[in-house]
Amino acid sequence: HVPDDTRLAEEVYRVLKPGGVVFFSGPNWLFPVELHYNLPFIHWLPVPLANAALRLLRRGDRYYERSRSMWGLRSLWKRFEIQDVTLEVLDSQLAASTHGAARLGRRLPSWVWRGALPLFPNFNWLLWKRD
Repeated sequence: HVPDDTRLAEEVYRVLKPGGVVFFSGPNWLFPVELHYNLPFIHWLPVPLANAALRLLRRGDRYYERSRSMWGLRSLWKRFEIQDVTLEVLDSQLAASTHGAARLGRRLPSWVWRGALPLFPNFNWLLWKRD
């Protein structure tokens, strides 16, 4: 939840010691539902239209969130070594859940999850600052 993700990436790089690690979790622009507002497609609209939609739906005055695709996020964090732990996080959530969808998810082969990764709602990464 930051207004300028480029500035955030620069600041994380500045304050982190060489060899240090930070956990990053961020939304995926390609996922069709914007999860902060639980609205489909609002993040794909030009900002003035997203602002108008939020006002019309009485969800706020201004669309604040900005998200990137997996490739856009990789570019943002290019100064770091990225360890993607998204599937490990998902696996732990599926293992802990008793929901029917989780049982189905546990049965899917890992190659299905890896192939779907660019469309996940969220990415979870460890960012290592190179020495």
